[in-house]
Amino acid sequence: MISAPLKSADIVFPEVWLDDKDGDQLKICCLINPRSGPSETPSIEDIEMLFQSLGVEPHIVELREGDDISALTKSAVQKKYNVIVAGGGDGTVNAVASALVGVGKIKFGVLPLGTLNHFAKDMKIPTDIAKAIKIIMAGHVQLIDVAEVNGHIFVNNSSVGLYPSIVKLRESLQKTGLSKWPAAARATIRVLIRFRLLRLNLNAAELEKADYKATMLFVGNNVYDVSFPTLGTRTTLRRGKLGVMMPRGYTRLGLLYNFFSLLSNAQPKSDVLKFDTTSLSVKTKRSFIKVAVDGEVIMLQSPLKYRIRPKSLNVIVPFADDTKVENR
Repeated sequence: MISAPLKSADIVFPEVWLDDKDGDQLKICCLINPRSGPSETPSIEDIEMLFQSLGVEPHIVELREGDDISALTKSAVQKKYNVIVAGGGDGTVNAVASALVGVGKIKFGVLPLGTLNHFAKDMKIPTDIAKAIKIIMAGHVQLIDVAEVNGHIFVNNSSVGLYPSIVKLRESLQKTGLSKWPAAARATIRVLIRFRLLRLNLNAAELEKADYKATMLFVGNNVYDVSFPTLGTRTTLRRGKLGVMMPRGYTRLGLLYNFFSLLSNAQPKSDVLKFDTTSLSVKTKRSFIKVAVDGEVIMLQSPLKYRIRPKSLNVIVPFADDTKVENR
């Protein structure tokens, strides 16, 4: 049975640490991206001391720009670390998690050091790093779903159309000296002014019609809430479904209307395509298309092959008296 999501008040910090449960020596490797979040983010020294205060000496790797995070994670696996922690934002979380999908009993911990921390929020991991470290030390795990597109793993979502275009332009504007949010606002306005409709051929068991024109296609690892006050969150990552949404406004005014109507749950079904599925194929006229994967934009070859991978990532989560959590 899947119950309601944990609230911060439900979190319990047992005095039994992870290494007491399996009888194995506790070996923790932390991959920390110090550039992920705001300036007040705890330092690597702070993180190390917090672990040490709980009787553990972690191996900490400070990530530098250009590092191959996937290779570093696989190296940690080969060195027999039984807990591998991603410290950073959603991009860092994705890079570490992608290398741990389907990898035995290794436990994946998260220190939310980014700006938005979508994955951590949905897993009810607090942004208070001292509390997040206690959760890692408690070692209660949950097998969650991940999704993939053409072999690229994502733990949050993927999209084509408006959003990848906005991200690429925002990154270009940031290189000129603009900070992230002003660059994002300017990029959004520019893309909305000049956007073109996507012509997509969708193939999934749940669809009646295969050919569509749209401004954006959104594919979530499980289903996102699109109404206030829980906009952009997921109640579970264990349903074994992709959550697919595609607003189909053909003009700029229609696009904005569809977007805000979708948020208020007042959208006619004919204007927004919404369905859940286990797999989805997306064909475009172009051989390659920009795709956002957990906020990172990459070029992928058409067709895009999306699929869900149920219960394939072993994540350390807050413990409560909840049947969603497996204490291993």
